[in-house]
Amino acid sequence: MHHVNDQGELELWWKDSNIAATNTTSYPTGIWNKGVASGNGIRSNTTMCADGNAFYQDPNDHIIGFPWTGTANTQRWGDSFDISNGTVLAGTSIGCYIFYPPSDNSYYVYYQTNGSDIMQAVRTWKDEANLVLGFWSTDSVPVG
Repeated sequence: MHHVNDQGELELWWKDSNIAATNTTSYPTGIWNKGVASGNGIRSNTTMCADGNAFYQDPNDHIIGFPWTGTANTQRWGDSFDISNGTVLAGTSIGCYIFYPPSDNSYYVYYQTNGSDIMQAVRTWKDEANLVLGFWSTDSVPVG
């Protein structure tokens, strides 16, 4: 579970409820465990989405994404990147989806820049190793 802490950082909290898993001090099972915080400035009332990367709104009203690696108990945050083309609506809802083959190998993030639009940022990649790096295109979604 990801949430924003009082310092404006994204934290991962995890719980392994697998009764067959071995409970150790480095991998406690059956209880909630705090993971590593992101260290990034996050808008206090942001919505977030995570699917391969985490996306949130920063205090300057940009949509920021960043990858993570590892499992729940070994998670590490990567370098953040701005996918918005300018500022967005304060407190906008954010949605994200990855489409894998045989679809179109694309990552989509949706948000609003004003109260009457929906924007999408799209990044297409060649393979799983190239999921994060690359150019994001931004376009409006026809609504209404």
